Amino acid sequence: MRKSSSRASPEDCADAVLDCLRLTARFLISSARGSTAGYQLTPPQFRVLDYLRSNPGASLSEVADHLGVRQPTASVTVFRLVRDKLVRRTTDPAERRRIALNLTDQGSKLIGETRSALRRRLSSMLTEIKPNDLADLAAGLAVLNTALAQHSA
Repeated sequence: MRKSSSRASPEDCADAVLDCLRLTARFLISSARGSTAGYQLTPPQFRVLDYLRSNPGASLSEVADHLGVRQPTASVTVFRLVRDKLVRRTTDPAERRRIALNLTDQGSKLIGETRSALRRRLSSMLTEIKPNDLADLAAGLAVLNTALAQHSA
């Protein structure tokens, strides 16, 4: 692991974050593609289920925004999850024209098992990092998470 430098510029950090995100995404995609409970999740399906885990009752447009795609594209992914009984569509009682998306019990179980498997695999990989570097990583991620949360809409 590289030692942190007090001379790192915001641009250097941005490049490092982008590089890390690319590798992290590749790691997560390859890990999530494995079969969990007999179901093969695609990366968009994983992202939808994980989003609904944290945002129950989200609308299709909110899911599309989260995925960074247009509504018709998100609709196809959600349709498949509904068809496979992982997501349930319901009419929002407060706003009858709005459709709320929620995990079914099966969907909740699947995303929980998938996240646990990913956590175990990532945690196993992180055991190779020296304790001081791991502490630095945790502190840096906390700072990045705070900065991103402050600038997220």
